[in-house]
Amino acid sequence: MTSHAHPEDQPHPGPDAGDQLPGGTGATEAAPGLLDGPAARAERIEAVGLHAFVTGLSAEARRGLGMSATRLGGAEVLALADDPTHYWSKALGFGVTEPVTPELITEVVRFYERSGAQQATIQIAPAALPEDWPAIAGELGLEQRPSWVKLQRDLAAAPAGLPAPTAGLRVAPVAEADLAAWARVLFSGFGMPPAYDSMGTGVDPTVCHRWAAWDGDRIVAGATVVIDGDAAGMFGAATLPGDRRRGAQSALLAARLYDAAGAGVRWVSAETGAEAAGQRNPSLHNLRRAGLVDLYERPNWLWRAR
Repeated sequence: MTSHAHPEDQPHPGPDAGDQLPGGTGATEAAPGLLDGPAARAERIEAVGLHAFVTGLSAEARRGLGMSATRLGGAEVLALADDPTHYWSKALGFGVTEPVTPELITEVVRFYERSGAQQATIQIAPAALPEDWPAIAGELGLEQRPSWVKLQRDLAAAPAGLPAPTAGLRVAPVAEADLAAWARVLFSGFGMPPAYDSMGTGVDPTVCHRWAAWDGDRIVAGATVVIDGDAAGMFGAATLPGDRRRGAQSALLAARLYDAAGAGVRWVSAETGAEAAGQRNPSLHNLRRAGLVDLYERPNWLWRAR
């Protein structure tokens, strides 16, 4: 196995709650090259969530999956070199505190070249892409992949009308005694083996609130909401295959919206896959029914080791 730097060997602070976001409490003006307030919060909260999960891995899992991490240009750059799913090696949170430049993206690619990862996804909101992005992507060998939709709800603009929890399933925060079962449901829902479960059991509970849906004493679905100041992100949600189409995710969405509102959050964001022609993404429609509106579609940019 390739040798990697691990967080316990070299501390990595992650997103700094003291960072100043552009746009104040919702203004749409931002410095050149930076995202406006709502978009900046949407990108940042996703980065906060991913960083919290990846660095929540146990020390054994960090070594086994070949984890390394850094922060470049205000963005979180994370690698799991031995991740067979290729999901967790991502760079995101760009355009919040620093503009995207050729030098920055080159530095990101150099990190991945050293990390041992075979591929990684670079996620940049379209408004943060510089005019010469096609040339930058071409020079570094980045491939455009299918887009994700970024959605958001302003709870201050619409404090009423949160969706009511669905009857039939019990939805509640996850207690310590249920963490292992909850994590297995969440990660198995994404087809990930138990090696990933410590992301869910080890994530900082002050940042990531864990929720579950029960049928009797059995957890059938799990989800989280990540809280960071006045922003929250719907991060990770899965239902066991045999328990789908029972309203678990709609109920979990409602519970997490109430949780965020109770924590004083204004901006609630989420992301999911964009629909290609002839396809339907149920998650996208669930989010829209919960009052989140589309902000933009964000292409994924794939880096592959050469």
